[in-house]
Amino acid sequence: MARPLRKVNREGVLYTRRSIVECEIDELEKISHEEIVARSIIWPKSIEGFISSETLLYFIRNTDNSWLREKLLLALLERIHRNLPKPHSLDGRTSSLSNMEIRDKVRDDFIDLLLVDQDSYEERLDYFEVNFNSALAKDRVDAQNKIQNKDNLTQGLYGEDENILPEVENALEPYDPFDANELDKEYYRRSLHEAINVLSPLQQRIVVMWCHDIPIISKDPNEMTITKTLKKSDKTIRTHRDFALAILRKQLENKEKF
Repeated sequence: MARPLRKVNREGVLYTRRSIVECEIDELEKISHEEIVARSIIWPKSIEGFISSETLLYFIRNTDNSWLREKLLLALLERIHRNLPKPHSLDGRTSSLSNMEIRDKVRDDFIDLLLVDQDSYEERLDYFEVNFNSALAKDRVDAQNKIQNKDNLTQGLYGEDENILPEVENALEPYDPFDANELDKEYYRRSLHEAINVLSPLQQRIVVMWCHDIPIISKDPNEMTITKTLKKSDKTIRTHRDFALAILRKQLENKEKF
């Protein structure tokens, strides 16, 4: 019998899986792991033997077999990618940065929930077991809104060639969001932390390494640098650093107004 869910709704009623999912779980618990894996890659759902995403997630959360968990996770992540924006623009040739960011954020946030669930019980995954596609759609909308808010913050920072504008770069030269005097203020540290969370994962890593005085490049081949650690070019690192600093400055200045 499938392990019951733990999350309760606002009325105090326990979340429950659809009956068809419960039956599917009971059926799969009677067959071998190898057969479950073989059926996990069946697509689309109109093909006989297809396993629902809710059921795949149930076994990922509850199996003690690491091989089975890994195989089912790969199959489920493939389905997630199918339901997220394609990383191509309308012309079908160039990549869409926004679509890539949305896809990566939804996927990474889902994996984070699974990692938490392995150590304890992550109730937010219960909704995915009730209606996987609906939960995924909600996460997609949340990611789109966050990416859009970030894009709004960067308007006017870049030229048509997607390089940071000279006037913006010049204005950033004396700016240091990690000024020791400012960091002594609790409200500033809190505001800075919130502002950093707006950045993309790459920009967050660059900013954190930069504030720890890790150089972007170095003549010493043995010295740790940002370019070597992140495997990005000098120009890419500097562009993203300036991009991130511009966002931080704009965010922090907006907070000061309030």
